[in-house]
Amino acid sequence: MAEKIEIAASTEEKERIYQLLRLGAEKALVMISKDEIIEQMEQAGMYGAGEHSDLDDPVLIAATRRSIRSSLIHWLNSTIENPEQKVAPFVSDNIVQNALAIIERGVPELMLALDRAGQNVAWQYWMNVAFEIAQNPRELKLLLDVSFRSISSYIDTSRDLLQSILKEYSDDEQSAYLAKKRDLVVTILEGHGVQVDKAIRQLDYPMTQAQHAAVVWSDEANLELNALEKAAEYFVKCFRDVDSLSVIVSAEVMWIWVGSSEPIDTYRLRSYFAKLETIKLSYASAGKGLEGFRKAHMDALAAQRILGRFRSGASIVSYEQLRLAEMLSRDLDATNNFIRYILGDLARSPKELRQSLLAYIGASCNASKAADQLHTHRNTLLRRLTKARELLPRPLEENLIQVGAALELSSWLS
Repeated sequence: MAEKIEIAASTEEKERIYQLLRLGAEKALVMISKDEIIEQMEQAGMYGAGEHSDLDDPVLIAATRRSIRSSLIHWLNSTIENPEQKVAPFVSDNIVQNALAIIERGVPELMLALDRAGQNVAWQYWMNVAFEIAQNPRELKLLLDVSFRSISSYIDTSRDLLQSILKEYSDDEQSAYLAKKRDLVVTILEGHGVQVDKAIRQLDYPMTQAQHAAVVWSDEANLELNALEKAAEYFVKCFRDVDSLSVIVSAEVMWIWVGSSEPIDTYRLRSYFAKLETIKLSYASAGKGLEGFRKAHMDALAAQRILGRFRSGASIVSYEQLRLAEMLSRDLDATNNFIRYILGDLARSPKELRQSLLAYIGASCNASKAADQLHTHRNTLLRRLTKARELLPRPLEENLIQVGAALELSSWLS
């Protein structure tokens, strides 16, 4: 039987506070049904967690949003049903997978930082509700006191339950095997000297050819791991006569390396991923040996995180495509201001106008070549270019480089 939340007040006051608690939970449940509210809480939670490269990870962002929503909904629904009782602990599959992903990235402190930041933001929203429904200072004091004890109890018991579940995962043999394989890779990526040489021998992956690395991931919950593995296998198939290595980082992320002197078949790769709705890939290429192994991987990760920073809907991207965006997108507000200033009305025009002009500039202002790349009739392209030129605040020929940079950045912003 659930434990009752005691209130130091008269019987009449107790009933009133329990009614307010239920009313507040009903109002809050309506609030969090709106995506923008959850996104505000997510962004504030990310900010409160401080500077951390993993916060640009689109998989982590999506998983954090799902965890926030499911945890809040459970507390609110339980409070509406039984406002006088403490809420039982709750840990969904989404919460477990998010926690495992953070731990497997080697940053367990990030989980606590996000947890605390999320609590603070949720409490701020709840206080706003409390101030709205309480009719006098006495009611407000009692309502905030019982709310704080209910929420604190729920968070503490849920955290204890999550820790016990994570311990069970850590004891699983398969998880241990995957963790060991990933640890070897992390040692190679971050270690030095004898430690790295030993890890390379244990991993048994030759690095004698040019290295190509990829990150395959999904923002969707409950995606079958087999779907990620198939996507990773297809990346490998886009090379010929290769050595390959794949590492399962979490239920939503895989790392892949391919050693090949042949370039990747980009057309084949893009055609395949264009058909996938929930799986994304970022990739990069580098030189031979250990440094090539490391650089290709870091560049692929950088491309993934730039997409996360932009909230881009692109399904496949190479680091080469995002070199300019990486340099110019450190400050998103400044980036958006730059795009609006350079493109003017074109920044708000139909997407095909911007795509046509970017292809035209990329083809050295050769309309026929740009039309072929876009699989568009040349006359159609020319009409779009004319319209795009009219929307630019300055003549294209006087501002070609800046227009190209603004269009490139705009293409990655969703």
